[in-house]
Amino acid sequence: MEATRTSVPQVSISYPQDSWAEFENIITEKENEAKKVDSKLVITMEDGMQASRVMHISSTHQPPLTNQMATSNIDSDGKLYELKDQLVLLATLVAMVTYLSGLNQPGGDWKPQEEGGHVTGDPILRDTHNHRYLIFNYCNATAFVSSVVVCLILVMLRRNSKVWTVLLWVVMLLDLVALMCSYGGGASRYALTTIFVMALASPILAYIVYTFIGYLSLTSHPDNIMNPRNTNTGYQEKEKIEVLMLLATFAFTISYASGLNPPGGFWRSTQKQEDGRLLHLAGDPIIHDRGLRRYQAFFMCNTTALVASLLIILLLLDKKLNRTISARFLAVYGLIAVALMGLMGAYAAGASRDTLDTAKVISLSAAVPACVFLQLALNNVFRWEVIKNMRDTFCLWSRKSSSAGDEALADPALKNTCFFAMVLASFAVCITYQAALDPPGGLWQDNLDGHKIGQPVLQTTNPARYWLFFYSNSAVFVTSLLVVMMVQSKFLLTLRTLVASMVLDLIGLVIAYAAGSARDASTSIYFVAMIGLVLVYAVVHIVFFIGGVNENVVAEAEQEKLEDKRQVLLLIVILVAALTYQAGLTPPGGFWPANDEKLGHRAGYPVLVDTYPHRYTAFLYCNAASFMVSVALILLVNHKLYWPALRCKALHVCMAVGMLALMGAYASGSSRDLKNSIYMLMLVVAVSVSLPLRLAIFWYIRPHRYSIRLQDGPRTRRQRVRGLGGIDKEKDEEIEYLMLLGILAASVTYQSGLRPPGGMWQEDSGAYFAGNPILHDVVKRRYDIFLYSNSASFMASVLTIVMLLPLTLTNLEWLRRCLPFHAADLKWPIWPVYTAILLDMLGLLVAYTAGSTRDWESTRNVICIIVPILLYIAAYAAVPIWMDTRRKHPRSPQSLSMESGRQMLPLFSS
Repeated sequence: MEATRTSVPQVSISYPQDSWAEFENIITEKENEAKKVDSKLVITMEDGMQASRVMHISSTHQPPLTNQMATSNIDSDGKLYELKDQLVLLATLVAMVTYLSGLNQPGGDWKPQEEGGHVTGDPILRDTHNHRYLIFNYCNATAFVSSVVVCLILVMLRRNSKVWTVLLWVVMLLDLVALMCSYGGGASRYALTTIFVMALASPILAYIVYTFIGYLSLTSHPDNIMNPRNTNTGYQEKEKIEVLMLLATFAFTISYASGLNPPGGFWRSTQKQEDGRLLHLAGDPIIHDRGLRRYQAFFMCNTTALVASLLIILLLLDKKLNRTISARFLAVYGLIAVALMGLMGAYAAGASRDTLDTAKVISLSAAVPACVFLQLALNNVFRWEVIKNMRDTFCLWSRKSSSAGDEALADPALKNTCFFAMVLASFAVCITYQAALDPPGGLWQDNLDGHKIGQPVLQTTNPARYWLFFYSNSAVFVTSLLVVMMVQSKFLLTLRTLVASMVLDLIGLVIAYAAGSARDASTSIYFVAMIGLVLVYAVVHIVFFIGGVNENVVAEAEQEKLEDKRQVLLLIVILVAALTYQAGLTPPGGFWPANDEKLGHRAGYPVLVDTYPHRYTAFLYCNAASFMVSVALILLVNHKLYWPALRCKALHVCMAVGMLALMGAYASGSSRDLKNSIYMLMLVVAVSVSLPLRLAIFWYIRPHRYSIRLQDGPRTRRQRVRGLGGIDKEKDEEIEYLMLLGILAASVTYQSGLRPPGGMWQEDSGAYFAGNPILHDVVKRRYDIFLYSNSASFMASVLTIVMLLPLTLTNLEWLRRCLPFHAADLKWPIWPVYTAILLDMLGLLVAYTAGSTRDWESTRNVICIIVPILLYIAAYAAVPIWMDTRRKHPRSPQSLSMESGRQMLPLFSS
């Protein structure tokens, strides 16, 4: 018995070797009984000494039997619980896009040159299309608050919590309905576009109602639920659904934001012809008057991508998808193709204004399927013996060059760190890329007083602050690109290098935010002090908590729950940090375009400072508090502190404060009148009151839930720990990394292509036309470099997504019937994906250097930033090794050299 116990240390149970046949008979009888009456098998266990008298079935022992047993034990909320990470990502991204859309509303803001009694910085849409403004404003605010509520529910969601699951479904469906209504109210101004949106939105709304009714029927008849999520095939299916959810979420959010702010900008004033007929209203899209067909093509393609991605999300979340996966399989991938084609069509229509540039962008779009067919051809060519041997030799050499990274990745802790480093680095690339192309303070609109049109205002008015922001932002961008390449190539990939890169990213973001969001030194100091206060509070809370808790006794199940919460919290705070970083650098209302000594306006300063000072102050400090709390939480949620911090609820308190500050910033920055402010405050108060009420309900029902959980029998665990599961699991994780990178790069290049650096002309002149890029007429060569590099990066990202989609297929029988010449492996090789990723990153770097600066000296400095960053990462990793070697130096050189080889891996993986 003792030998048996020690042979299976992770299973806390043993089986008597002399009665194994009798034990198998008992299991078979119980299994047949469970199939007949659909009952659960109650499992009890007291301790390891009584294991021979107690029957216990583990999730890691006897996998086939456990999978069958678990299928009958899955409740109706299993799928939502298993897709927790993806729902968190969906909710936070929706909160991000609605937050930014509420602060920078469609139609633009009134400028100081306009007459008619309008207050500078007020929304134009409120005066020209009041009904559309009200629909957009209230629906967008509802969607934002609903997304925040979804995040808070998901943090506390557990299995067998049917009340919370029904509430989650209601809030999610309300969120999606509000998003469709706000898009229709804010993106459309004309009859044709309104009819098009209504025609596409009506089936979506009907399907949402059908899905919710079907979900209620399933919860009322749990015997009809078939959820093989816990079988071996189910876990593979879950991994594929996660990747598809990731793609659909980003396609939905970028198409939503681009539809509300179409390329070319908006008219700043209402104009009429000489005979009195209306030409256009203020707030209408400029591109509609300059190129009607181009605008219609952009709007229809973008809206089609929005609706297709929303349908994908609904199909993937549908409970009955598990029973009819083969019937809806083609529908999901067909909608993905429609969404990608819609995004490429909208990009080609909106990224340029002349036919030649559009033709070049379309040629890049045509290159995507050409590369796919070329890949298929190369896949067959590489079966030739000579070329196959050359490829195998190159692959063997590349594996040897990254063998240290492969060995280090054997540690699950490093695997998890790699994943979140990839998430942080990818989002850092996105937000710093956009911040450099649209810098804080705005851009000059004229060539007066020694400045040039299209150059950053802050560079002239406050050069020290601007260059501090610019180089800090550029350092984060370059560092994040290096992290992405390190994770993918496994070169210099250790825990220390990842930590060094992440710390440098966070420090750079804090410095860039403090320099770009404020205009005086005291405010910048206050912002930096906020993160110190959060860290001090959390550490003090943890210290007092640890003093009264025996942290040496921790159940394995509790550790897994805490790890689950840690991952959810990390996703939320990373996305909130990205959101508030963008909003802080480009506050609502815009910036003053020029100095006005009579009125006291200063170029580059926020308009709301003078028009609504109290609202701006509330927005500024609430947004800064949310950003600094998010950065502090990223630092606190590590493997050293996360267990006591989560158990003592210190991180939950900080996250709740950050979310409330986020809603306060939205309420103060998105509205200018009392009515809208009251509505937003009511929503904020409702969420604030629900937090303590939710906690009270949770603590009240906790004992009852625990007693029910003891009677529920065995349940397979959520396989959330990375680095475990064999080669197939590692391949799925690799696909997830690459898909995340491709989707984020596609989203940022899509938005930047539609809104290029330098801004747009707002009025017609003899030398230019309204809606055209300023950089195109001022520095044509730099604009061409940016446009083609950004377009190449966007198309390479789409190519990456297209090449990864076949790797997400789980059932290839239908493909074999379509392609009978493939007899064996129909899945694509992954090596061309790395080529596309490399081109993608190079295109991003070139577009960043071309669009973020106006002189070649600054461009050279951005490229040279990579040298000190590499030196810093190398020093961070080398100094601890050198210190550890010096401590062991008194030994003989032979023993020291042998021991250093043995200690290298544990040092990097600890």
